[in-house]
Formats: sequence, structure tokens, C-alpha cells
Amino acid sequence: MHEGAMGMARRFALYLKDGHEVRNNIEEIREYFDYGKMVEYFHDGSLQQWLDDRRYEAESIALSVLDGNAPDFQEKLCYIFRVDSASIEPNDIITDDEEIIKKKAVIRQYTTDDKVLDAIDSVATNQDELQKLLSNNPMQIYLCGSEFTITAKGESIKYIGVGTVTVKISHDDIADIEKKNITFENINIDVQESDKKSEQATDTHAEEIVHRFMERNGIEKFVDTYSQENRDADIALEILSCLINGKTKQGEYIWDSRSEIEWPYTLKEFKGKLSIPKGGTSYSKIRKWIESGKEKIIFMIEPEYSGELLVFSEKAMYYYSRGEGSYRCAYADVTNVTVPLRGIVNIYLNGEKCIRMRRGGTVNVAGDETVRLFLTIMGKLHGRVRGSFLYYDRVAISNISLECLNGEKLLRYLEKRKSSIGNKEDDNLKESDYQQAENADNCSGLIIDDDYNVFVSELFARIMNVDENLRDVSYYSELNDSFYRDIRTEIKDNKEKVIYLGKGVNTFIVITTQAIRVANAWTCRFADIENISIRRTGRMDIYRKSGILYLKRENLSVLNPDALRLFLLVIAKLYYNIGYYFTNSEMEILNGIVCKDSKSSIGEMITQMWNY
Repeated sequence: MHEGAMGMARRFALYLKDGHEVRNNIEEIREYFDYGKMVEYFHDGSLQQWLDDRRYEAESIALSVLDGNAPDFQEKLCYIFRVDSASIEPNDIITDDEEIIKKKAVIRQYTTDDKVLDAIDSVATNQDELQKLLSNNPMQIYLCGSEFTITAKGESIKYIGVGTVTVKISHDDIADIEKKNITFENINIDVQESDKKSEQATDTHAEEIVHRFMERNGIEKFVDTYSQENRDADIALEILSCLINGKTKQGEYIWDSRSEIEWPYTLKEFKGKLSIPKGGTSYSKIRKWIESGKEKIIFMIEPEYSGELLVFSEKAMYYYSRGEGSYRCAYADVTNVTVPLRGIVNIYLNGEKCIRMRRGGTVNVAGDETVRLFLTIMGKLHGRVRGSFLYYDRVAISNISLECLNGEKLLRYLEKRKSSIGNKEDDNLKESDYQQAENADNCSGLIIDDDYNVFVSELFARIMNVDENLRDVSYYSELNDSFYRDIRTEIKDNKEKVIYLGKGVNTFIVITTQAIRVANAWTCRFADIENISIRRTGRMDIYRKSGILYLKRENLSVLNPDALRLFLLVIAKLYYNIGYYFTNSEMEILNGIVCKDSKSSIGEMITQMWNY
């Protein structure tokens, strides 16, 4: 740390006679000299550090060669600080051994409260010290450190936290802790689920005991879960409930389209218990999967006469379709989810596997976009889905605050999970989606030059299987028509090059190196594209930051819609960092396209840039 930064830091203090805070200079030490505390500071190293920080070099050197066990230690220590050793009162000379001095040094890292330091025999700085204190039947224990495990040992004990302290308590011990009047102050409590369930001797329901315990210890919010698995179930259920209901529990709408059903937000509110239907053998495989994984069902629909079953747990999605059998889709394996046609959901898994949910009752009831976004979120939570959210996805989930996480924003939670995973290969979120939601209109500062124009033109020709066509707008006489004058003016003003002009019955499309335009309708710049899908009707939906544009089937009559979609996505990916993740079949096509003066295929370029 450079000197300027060090000067900004707040220097630690020595607490001497009458608790006086000595922070600035050595004269204060002489004025408030307390021999007993000076000896403690000598043994724990604080005194040496205090002198070094303030550059009292002579005193620091003298102190460094001082022997704490020498018979003349008192005289030499006083001499270093110019204090008369004869003035030291006998009761000022401490008799603490080295272990106590070290323990006080640990305590001072968390507090300088004399009440705590004077009660050092009732302070535990680690689990071993706590166990020794409990053998003496104490009435009060200070917990100083970070984490402890507490059982129902002892009676009427009050635990007081010093600093930030968390205690782990077994769920099965809560009833006994309540019965023995064990209390906590200034302590975070983490309730753990036990491996075995014990019968608690109480006339009150266990859940009521847990809530009473949490309320008495000042915890406002309590998740009815006692393990990471159960916590994941509550998080997954609340996210799914928001998406299905179309709004948060607080009533904030996250999008306009809502399903035909309503779903609870938390496990606590789950009135009934869902289980896999036992009729027949169709669902036996799904039932075994869920039972073997000890998973909790958070959603299940079996539309009448559909021959389908859709189940969500905290770990996976299960899907049964008559004639196709049963599938398990673990969230940890999800790499991408798309809705290519209305009512159809494609789920791409690690290992080049794809689950295709066909148009039917389960997708119609749950909603194709709901299924897509939920699986995308769960895939990001578990570390496989790469790239950023679509703009509309970010807008939708930016309103979701998770009650089971004390009101934390979902986007913030996703960001934290990314940091905790720390896996660069999976790269859960390419950028901060939370920041993107707040700055969604920021566009790439791309420099348009001749090399860019040539590359885009060649890429269009290779993907669309047409001749290269890079021309000025003045080349096209059609654009001289007054009906198309606005298009011509805009292209000219932006210095765009035209790579395609298509005319057909009731259609007129112009594609440049920067945008696609439909005459007398709209302009879609490549920089605004986030995703593209082609519906069953042949319509192309182009998702942008500011809205969705539609290319009708008649507009696409002069082009190959699938090829055009792939071209637009490649440009948006290479130059504008969209979160789209190409499928294996798309990558096969791109791996076969090599442009002039390039040593790599388009697929290899994408792989190198985005670590596919």
C-alpha cells in the first residue's frame, strides 16, 4: 500500500488508564501510562505495531530487543517510554500468564469493552474453549469469533455475541434449548437439519417451537428450511410462482401474460403435498428419480387427456409424453432453452442432448415462455447456462425480490451465486446482468470500417448461399422511388453499404451492413437484436431492447428464413455481445464457413471469443 493510501487509513488505538484512547502520539502513552495493559500490548505485538505505524523508530528498536521474562523488564519498559518505574503501584502489575494475554489479544480484535475483557474466564474464542466453559455450569458466556455449534447442554445460559457471531443449532435441539431457557443476544442463528429425526418431548408442535424460538431471538424472517437442499426448494418455488402468476407476492406485475393457474410462493404456504400419480406404470421412472434424489416437488400438472406430465423439483424438471417416455432434465446440465415455435420448448443439455417439449397440454397450461425463463434462471443458478439474459427477461425479473432471502433482488442473488461458483469455464453470467438491467440502452461502441463491411457482406453471402453484394445505396434505382425515399436517405446518412435488396409480392426488404429494413414499416439495427425465433405460422419474431419486430411470412418469401435468422444472430453475437448460445446444429453450419483472409471458421471464432 502506498503512503497516500496508508495516510487515509484509521490507525488503531491503545486503551490505557481509565480507558483512555491513545491514538495519536507517544506523549499520550506517558500521560495515561497503565503498566498492566502495556505489558499485554507488549506480549500480543500491538505495542510494537503502534510504534511502527507512527514511525517511532528508536522506541520500536528498543522494544524489539526487550526480553519479557528478564528481571529488569519493568524498569526497561518504563525507561523506553520515559516513565518513572518507581511510580508503578503494586496492584498495577499483572500476573496474567501468556495464554491469557494471547486470548485478550484475540478478544481485542472484536471489542475493547472492559466488561468483556474483565470477564475473560467466561469468553470463548473457539469451539474447544466453549466446551471447557460449559463443564463449569456457567450462567453467561461471551462468544467471540465467527462460528460456533450450540447444543442443549447446560441450563439458563445466556450466550452473548462479540463481533459478528453465528451459531449453528440442530433443528432437533430447539425444543430442549427452549425448555432449558437457553437464550441468545447479538448472535446470528443458523438452524441445521439433523441426519436423524428425534421425538421432542413437548406438547407444542415442532414448527411452532421453531418459530417461537426465532421470534424470541430477534429474527424477523425465517425460511422453513434447515438445509441447503430445502433452501434451494423455497428459492425455486418462489421464482416459479412469480413467473406462473405473472406477479410477485407483493403484487408487482413482472409481465402481462399470466397462466391459467395460481401457485404458492413459499413452501410454508404450500397447502397440499404433491406426489407423482400412482395409476399405471407410465410415471414409475419419474417417481423413482424423485424418491432416490429425495427431492421436493414444487410444481406438477397433468392436463386431462393430454397424455403428459410435467413436474418441477428444486433440482430438476421431469417430463413424460405418451409415446416418447420419461425425461429428467437436471438444472445443472441445462446449457440453453429456446422457444422456436409457439407452444414448443427446446431444452439443450450438457453433452449435446436436447429435450423437445412438444406443443401440448403441459406447455399450454404452464406457458412456453414461463418454462423457458424458469429453466434459464435455474440453469444460471446451477452454473451451466452462459451468456446474459435477454433484455425482456432482465426487465421482467428485475422486479422480483425473494421473500425467502429477506427481500434480496433475484438479479443480485444470481450475481452472488456466480461469484460463489467461481467457474470460468461455465461462466454463469458474462457480465453483471443487474447492471445491464439498469443500463440496458448502452450500445457497443463498434467502429464501422471497410473491413467490417466486407466481412458482413461475405458472411451474408456464405450463410444465405447468394453472391457477394456490397454496394452503395445509389446503385439501386428502386430506392429512387418516392415511396422508398426515407430508406434511401437513412442509409446514406448512416454511410451504410447495401448487401441485399429483395422484392416480391407485397414485400420489399433491404439489408445493409448495419440493419435490416422493411419498406414503410420499420428498421431493425443489428446492435439492438437480442434473440430471434420463427413461429409455426412462418412469422419471424426479432426481439430487441425496445420491442419486438415481426417479419410476416410474405416478407420472407424472397429469403431463406432459417438462414437469415442465423446470419442476424451471428452478427449480433460477434459484434454486440448478445447472450444467445448457439445450438450444436447451428455450430456445425458455422464451423463449415471460412471467410477470406481468415484462418478460423465462424464457429471457431465464436468458440474462441466466448469460450463455448
